[in-house]
Amino acid sequence: MLLVLAVVIALGSLACWIIVLVKIFQSGNILMGVLGLCPLVAFIYGWVKNDELDAQKVMLIWTVLFVANLFLRFALASQ
Repeated sequence: MLLVLAVVIALGSLACWIIVLVKIFQSGNILMGVLGLCPLVAFIYGWVKNDELDAQKVMLIWTVLFVANLFLRFALASQ
């Protein structure tokens, strides 16, 4: 059950990363778009520029998924 939840969280996080990456490219910032291929860079840049990218909801969802993933990893590691 926890493994299925982990896959769902990972897919949601992947979707959020792609959405933020598209928004970075659409803003005309090609260099940050290329650097955003690293999800950590896209995550940080998305929070720093969330007003310009209009990505507040996506970044909030991505953050919740990230924190849920951390808790889930600890839960799966203790089994």
